[in-house]
Amino acid sequence: MPERFTWTPDLKIGIQELDVQHKLLFDNTKELFAAWDRGAPREELSLLIDRVSDDLRIHFSTEERYIQSVLGEYDDFVLHLEAHTKFLTRSVDFLLKFHQGQEDLSKEMLEEILHWWLHHIENEDKELGICLRAQGYR
Repeated sequence: MPERFTWTPDLKIGIQELDVQHKLLFDNTKELFAAWDRGAPREELSLLIDRVSDDLRIHFSTEERYIQSVLGEYDDFVLHLEAHTKFLTRSVDFLLKFHQGQEDLSKEMLEEILHWWLHHIENEDKELGICLRAQGYR
């Protein structure tokens, strides 16, 4: 796994609940990557994929609740929500195909997921954090 995909304090956006969720998503995805890398059986990968997927849905729901609370102050809310929708749509499509045995997990897919999260946190989520902190959230 690329070293850059390690959770570091510079990834915090300053909203404790979201920072905790971001770290959990990183940690669980790294665990999934490590399991894939050591050749874990499909059943184990399936459980780990489901856990990451569940954590992701909870996280996006939490973020979207925060976004709703600052709609008039957060200019990029539409783009942020579209990013969530696109990622979830792609993820659900993969999950269905994986569980039906039509698609396998690959290094490229795992790296793409981690890269997307890293980019999303460093850009959209950091902007959201600025807006939320300006409104008194911590």
